[in-house]
Amino acid sequence: MPAPRLGRLLLRWCPECDLPLVDQKECSICGTRTHQVAITPPGDMRPAFQQDIESIRAIIDQQFGEGCGEAIIPPDRIVVLNRAPGDDVLDEVVVGGRVVGTYRYDLVKGEFDFMVRIDAARALQGKLTKGFVVTDEDAVPFIVKGASVLAPGVTDAHPDIAPMDEVVAITADGKVFCCGSARMSGPQMVEETHGVSVKTRWKGERQEYVDHTKPSTWEKAVEANTARIEYLEQKAKAFIADVTKEIGDRDMAVSYSGGKDSLAALLLVLKFSTRKPKMLFIDTGLEFPQTIDNVNQVRDTFELELVQRNAGEAFWHALEHFGPPGRDFRWCCKSCKLGPTSMLIRESFPKGVVSFIGQRGKESEQRMKKGRRWQNPWVAGQEGVSPVQDWTALDVWLYIFRSGAPYNPLYEQGMERIGCWLCPASNMAELEIIMTHPEFPRFQEALQKHAEDRGYTAQWYEMGFWRFNKLPPGMRELRDRRELNLESGAGNNPPPDIIGLWVESDLSEGGLIEGTIKGDFSSFKLADMMKVFGGFISIKRSGDFVVTGCSIAGMTVKEINVSTDGKLTMSLDEKAMDVYQKNGKLRTRVRKRLLDVLRRSESCVGCGVCVGRCGMNAIKLDEETRTVLITDDCTACQDCFGKCPSVEYEPR
Repeated sequence: MPAPRLGRLLLRWCPECDLPLVDQKECSICGTRTHQVAITPPGDMRPAFQQDIESIRAIIDQQFGEGCGEAIIPPDRIVVLNRAPGDDVLDEVVVGGRVVGTYRYDLVKGEFDFMVRIDAARALQGKLTKGFVVTDEDAVPFIVKGASVLAPGVTDAHPDIAPMDEVVAITADGKVFCCGSARMSGPQMVEETHGVSVKTRWKGERQEYVDHTKPSTWEKAVEANTARIEYLEQKAKAFIADVTKEIGDRDMAVSYSGGKDSLAALLLVLKFSTRKPKMLFIDTGLEFPQTIDNVNQVRDTFELELVQRNAGEAFWHALEHFGPPGRDFRWCCKSCKLGPTSMLIRESFPKGVVSFIGQRGKESEQRMKKGRRWQNPWVAGQEGVSPVQDWTALDVWLYIFRSGAPYNPLYEQGMERIGCWLCPASNMAELEIIMTHPEFPRFQEALQKHAEDRGYTAQWYEMGFWRFNKLPPGMRELRDRRELNLESGAGNNPPPDIIGLWVESDLSEGGLIEGTIKGDFSSFKLADMMKVFGGFISIKRSGDFVVTGCSIAGMTVKEINVSTDGKLTMSLDEKAMDVYQKNGKLRTRVRKRLLDVLRRSESCVGCGVCVGRCGMNAIKLDEETRTVLITDDCTACQDCFGKCPSVEYEPR
């Protein structure tokens, strides 16, 4: 998986104080010149909490022997984690200003391992009781130059080593000179007379290990980054002042999610805005209990007015239609968060709202391109602004640590980011935390049923392949490399037919446009949705209906007839017929409008996005049944047309 470049790599280190700094060439404590740490892009580094450190040490001990974890990460040291691109969790572990190894979750094994680097591996000299391979002295010079460890050069190896395990190669006197991945079991390495025993990853000359790290605290790290924090504050102060000045009589709010970034945004607005913001929170129905607790704690701590909405059963209702969400198939965000947000803004902020949002460019290429101010096409009446757009995760944490504000305890339990408990953007390594949610069994049952219906194997859902509608290159490579079988061929329930419209004739005699509706549909639902075109609707007892005097894509239509067997005819007067016939773009728009109405009526999951767009309050949502109805107050302005999950996403 390629490493995205989202700006410069900003992690630096003070060798005198043994502290991390963000883009500071001099330490704010001692004035010592800092050095850049060689981390992998995008470089959105963050603190390792105590549980992170204990988990990493435990894996190192498991691989190399008791006490090896503390040899690499001594007590009371500052540890920084840098998330690198990978199949799942792939964190570079920074101690003492250098990457000591990579903490990785193996999707196939379903467990973590630690890929130690040569400098840190030297700390294990004299402590290794597992995971070691002893090589002949004559082979060392060739391996140090880049050769793999060959079976003939192995004199001993720990018997528990299995192929693909991370190992350390040493000489007979215990000196470390390379680290890599085993290609044979321990006994095979000793017995075989040919072949690669260890694929070398890191190598170096034999030498004694010198520990340059020093005990320190995050309080000291905050102090060391004083110049950086003050610089970021001044930028945020100017930005917030400009936004506050421009918004006029629109309301101002901070969109709070229970995550660190929105907390930092809230702290900045509270400190630098002349207006006290409201606190906006959407309970997607998929929140961790800790998140709900944190929202209430932050509200009480800062005495804020909390404006909130609960999506209730929206996710479970939409899951039956769309199938499981995916990283490239995020109907869940639209149905469970943006829809309720749209309705909340319509109800609580009739003049519109400027929302300060904890969005950061380092999170993704899409967010980097979005900039500091944007309009979300899914949410009417909201302008999003981010005072932390150019901050790193470490900037955010340093700011929160300095403030003493209450943050979500899930971060201290191993979560890198806080969102919905079953978010497809989550890593499988976080499954133990995800499984603590009381509704996890409900989702697991739905996921297994979907797999059975579509013919997927247990590996498809157990290894997290369900998180992708179309497998990206990295997941395809993993599937092929490990020879995984994801499809059983036993599926008997293909995705439901998508409602479509076949236009059989652009024009026939008499100015009729004829078409056929593909797929099952409800003529009563479609007739209700046709109100957005205006005109008069007449519904026959049979279910056939006629719309007269309506307007589609700005063109007046004499009559539309729809029968329950899917036949659709649209009649135009002579002038409209001539315009329609000559204007190719108009013909496309008319067809698209008709198809949009079909999809919205038959595939609606009741997200509420269109409800928020309707200035006449003519669209009603029954939140229990997730049913949308258009009332007679509809003026056919068609403002409700826009982004819609039922149009954007087809069932899996």
